Amino acid sequence: MVVVRRAPLAALVGVVVSVVLGASSCTSGTPAIGVGPAGRGDVSEVVDASATVTAKAVAGLTAPAAGTVAVLTVTTGASVRAGQVVAIIDAPAAQRQLREAGAALAAARGGGGGTGLSGSASLTAAQKKTDAAAAKAFAQARAAANQIGDPMVRAALLAQIDAATKQYASVSLTARTLVTSVRRGIASLSSAVGALGAAQRAQAQSAYDLAKSTVDSLTLRATIAGVVQLGGVAGGSSSTGSLADLLSGAGAVSTAAPKVPGTDDTVSLGAQVGAGTPVATIVDTSSLGLVAEVDETDVILVAPGVAASVE
Repeated sequence: MVVVRRAPLAALVGVVVSVVLGASSCTSGTPAIGVGPAGRGDVSEVVDASATVTAKAVAGLTAPAAGTVAVLTVTTGASVRAGQVVAIIDAPAAQRQLREAGAALAAARGGGGGTGLSGSASLTAAQKKTDAAAAKAFAQARAAANQIGDPMVRAALLAQIDAATKQYASVSLTARTLVTSVRRGIASLSSAVGALGAAQRAQAQSAYDLAKSTVDSLTLRATIAGVVQLGGVAGGSSSTGSLADLLSGAGAVSTAAPKVPGTDDTVSLGAQVGAGTPVATIVDTSSLGLVAEVDETDVILVAPGVAASVE
């Protein structure tokens, strides 16, 4: 409970005493009204409101891909520094995708891109195939990035995807333009093949970079310093939530599987996780706040600088 005390108000207090006299008194000549002295006094106004203690910041760590918790370096209640490794996710599918992207990139760099093509029809088909592969890679990467719980990490990955998409779009546009020119007879076949090869290499490089980013993000690091709570927090990670709820809400959110009554859904070593499953929550308790709900009838009594006491 928060008690807000407004600064004392000076009030002029006048004391007026009315004296009701009987008929016998009126005849004696006594004054009918008595006047007392006036003075200043203090008037205290107290506002009572329920409040909750809040943390300075909260950061959630989620699994970027489906897999298992291979390494867990902390326990609930442990203090961590920013950048410290909290967990590592073993995701075979993500590792396989990185290997395949690496092989495709090596083949494209080795001169495989754009070779074996003759005529505008084969060039057009190859261009469509390359564009489709690029669109699929970008869509998969964006879906994986959107599962990241930490806003800063998610924003960085999405920015990387956007940059790769724009870069490929530019190269692809050049290739399509040359293919069109070949059909019209105003450009050589070799120039179109070269442009298509460049587009294929750009697509392969983007796919590899995005796959590597996913694999790199399997190592979950604390983005802020604070206290670890394994699992997630009900309602998402928000610094305005009750501190007690933040420090006791492990496992409240999970996208891997519905909670089964009688089981513990706190993430543990070897646990299966899905993309977006909360693995840990970091709560920064270095500075605490207080959020109070003041009744609308008392809002006008509260102003910046008014002292408050917490009970």
